[in-house]
Amino acid sequence: DSNGVTLDKMAEHTQSEDVSMRFEAQGWEVLEVDGHDMDAITKAYRYAKDSDNGKPTLIVCKTIIGKGIDEIAGTCAAHGEAGVQYHDS
Repeated sequence: DSNGVTLDKMAEHTQSEDVSMRFEAQGWEVLEVDGHDMDAITKAYRYAKDSDNGKPTLIVCKTIIGKGIDEIAGTCAAHGEAGVQYHDS
């Protein structure tokens, strides 16, 4: 998945690599989908599996880390066990 977050802070501060661009430069086909949309993931998977273009395929699933927990969604606080205190027992 690709959520733009690292353990310490937002990825834009710690990483400069464009992973999709790197794979495209090496001849891969790159598909980006909403990683929370199972239909989109399934469609991309089927496309990649059925493709006969001779290229390997990278499916980048764009996600929101901690989605569903408003206090930490989209932040580095969602890594590890940060959401435990918000979980209903």
